[in-house]
Amino acid sequence: MSLPLRLDFPDHRAAPDAWAASLGISRAAIDLYLAAQPIDLHVDAFIWQRILGYDLRKRHGHGLLGARFYSQTDLPRLREAQLAGAVFVISTNPLRSAAGRARVFEKNFARLKAILESVPEDAQIVRTASDFHAARAQGKLAAFLGIQGGNAVDRDADAVKLLDDQLHPNDLNPNDSSARPRYSSILRVTLVHLSNSRVGGTSAPLGGGRGLTGAGSSSTSRTSRRRASGKRSTRTTSRCPPSSRTPASRACTSTGATSMTSRCARSPRAAAWSA
Repeated sequence: MSLPLRLDFPDHRAAPDAWAASLGISRAAIDLYLAAQPIDLHVDAFIWQRILGYDLRKRHGHGLLGARFYSQTDLPRLREAQLAGAVFVISTNPLRSAAGRARVFEKNFARLKAILESVPEDAQIVRTASDFHAARAQGKLAAFLGIQGGNAVDRDADAVKLLDDQLHPNDLNPNDSSARPRYSSILRVTLVHLSNSRVGGTSAPLGGGRGLTGAGSSSTSRTSRRRASGKRSTRTTSRCPPSSRTPASRACTSTGATSMTSRCARSPRAAAWSA
């Protein structure tokens, strides 16, 4: 993945009428869709790259199950669909030990970034509104990064430093190789995914839905300081922990709920995104 690649996909913007006809919708619907700059908030296709060697940079079919469990998307199909952005998530394997989860997350974090950075003409890793608009001005897919399962970095209090991959230009001298990065290109952390952990209890079936633990609230504070938002995997809007309602937080969201505009989204930046 050292050589930059250019993704192969049909650009339907060149023939919007034909695209509308192939989908059985109106040209007006196509125009509205393109003007809306849609963002997919949950793309977990990277898990199949990890398990099956599924290359995100190549076009795939719908697989044996009609894209119902895997093969829902890849970078060429995201580009063909003219998505403005997508949140690429790194899912956590809860069966690993705490040390194992941290070790594997560090490798996967670097691996996912390398995949996206290998197609610089088509995708750009972003985390702010200005980053997003800059990527879109160049016609690129804006790629946000996230974690499914905050227990990826619950080994100890220092494990959250594995998120630190970006230098803050106002805090550090970029020429000083001994200086530690101060914030993360990870935008979102789903604190509790589909299984219970020391971070908290899932509301998935049979999970109990016990909410965040003390360790989970502490994790929220630590990720917020790295400019990453916290997210609980729940079916309904949940009450955010107090640490998620501080001005330093970007957002507190819940799966399947529009809580970006709730009382949890207090910061000007979060408000700008929800507007």
